[in-house]
Amino acid sequence: MKVVSSSKLRSNMKKYFDDICKSSDTIIVTRQTEEAVVLISLKEYNLLSTAANRERLMESINQLVIQKL
Repeated sequence: MKVVSSSKLRSNMKKYFDDICKSSDTIIVTRQTEEAVVLISLKEYNLLSTAANRERLMESINQLVIQKL
């Protein structure tokens, strides 16, 4: 995980984006007066959202099974 300021990110955006995609690393972007943001690759995002969706579906299925018992 890397931490960079928003101004540093702006000056080297392509490099940071390429690094994220090649390494599946995460970059936290700090901002002076606002909350920080996190950058991840689309591949990582899709993996995270798929796992989250799978977990929600399993919880729903389990609730239905319990209600039927």
